[in-house]
Amino acid sequence: MGLLAERFWVTCSASLALGFAIPLDGPLANALVAPSLCGILFFTVLGIESSAVRAALSGANLARSLGLTAVKLLVLPTIAWALFAGLLPSWATAALLVAAVPSGLSSPTLAGLRRPDAVAPALGLVMVSSALAPLTIPLLLAVFTSADADPIALAAAQAQYIGALLVGPWLASRAIRRLAPEWVRRHTPRFRPIAVSCLVFLVFVAAAACRRVIEAQGGGLSIAAVGLFTMTALAAFLGVASLVVSRWLPAPLAVAFPTGAIFMNNGLAIALASRYFPNDAPVLVAAALVEVPILFGVHVVAKAADRLAQARGSRQAPSPT
Repeated sequence: MGLLAERFWVTCSASLALGFAIPLDGPLANALVAPSLCGILFFTVLGIESSAVRAALSGANLARSLGLTAVKLLVLPTIAWALFAGLLPSWATAALLVAAVPSGLSSPTLAGLRRPDAVAPALGLVMVSSALAPLTIPLLLAVFTSADADPIALAAAQAQYIGALLVGPWLASRAIRRLAPEWVRRHTPRFRPIAVSCLVFLVFVAAAACRRVIEAQGGGLSIAAVGLFTMTALAAFLGVASLVVSRWLPAPLAVAFPTGAIFMNNGLAIALASRYFPNDAPVLVAAALVEVPILFGVHVVAKAADRLAQARGSRQAPSPT
């Protein structure tokens, strides 16, 4: 099961390549995105203990999560949009959308690999950013992008769609844990591989949808190459910016925040790209290809954040007398 666990990046990379080789019809791809994302969220959250949720939302963690969520969901995407609007205008919307999605559900696990005490604050960031994303993403899209539809009606529809994708699986998983706790306990080891399988399928669908749009617009593989470069640059920006913010955070949060900032919920980005930007090749390509730099970059960023936190701790420790 290693290819659906610690080496899941290998399976995702193969699925990405397969998707670019086998294009899917647009309506079919769009229909498959939402169930795949819901599967990822449902089975991931189903494996989270209620005690972990309570710890993540305790008083101090919740207060800090709210402030850092504002940085993650509003400040960083705005700066990313401004940078790309000046340097690569055709990719500005793509950068905005990818940067604006909440922290990925695997980020607490990845943060915990560096610092076990970073799991609770990382989970708090995931939950708070996921809860506020239905408000912040439509707001950013309304401010920085143009649409033919009424902006208020479009923002309301986007908020409803995002809320259904994020909140629905969460509530369903909590209900299952309450109604069948023994069944959940017995099958918990299976939930993570199932969630990763849904992610692998979602990456394939996203890449296949990209191939169709690229062919229709005559972009060829060049747009995929530009997309990979662009998303690598975006991941680098998010990593560096979050490391700068982490300098003022206590050690657990100093690891949790950069991890969640760079390892975003790109499954939601794929869902939003396919629904609201179905003919925008840069947005579709970015949502799919950002998986590559964040899979590799998150380990670099988490390691750097941990080292910086340790260095600060060493400097602040009282010298022996």
